[in-house]
Amino acid sequence: MNVSHFVSCLAVALFLGGCASHCCCERSAPPREPVVCASSDWDARLAAADAMSFPPDRDSAYSAVALDAARANRSDITKACVGRMSFPPARDQAASRAAMTLADLGNRQGAVEVATLMSFPPARDRTLKQIAAKP
Repeated sequence: MNVSHFVSCLAVALFLGGCASHCCCERSAPPREPVVCASSDWDARLAAADAMSFPPDRDSAYSAVALDAARANRSDITKACVGRMSFPPARDQAASRAAMTLADLGNRQGAVEVATLMSFPPARDRTLKQIAAKP
């Protein structure tokens, strides 16, 4: 099996079935406490993710930071992380989860900005509909 065929199969498997080893793909993670980080901590976490060479692991790190930033109601950091993700299905999943977290915290504008970073129109529209329907 050549490398490009393997990578294609891996991408399809991750897209269709999810991934058991990356936090960006966790389907039922328990709720976590809000994250409070100093600005330099966010910068260090972004720098660590930026320095990673393997794209799936880098996307997983960006996803974790994006979700923590959303829990801290930091839509700016959330958007930066989601915007740097390279694998569209992982980016869409992280953006949807982060957007809904921001919306739950009352940051509807930030939630909409994060949701608009999603690539797959039906998923993006579904997330935007959920944001719009929140009281």
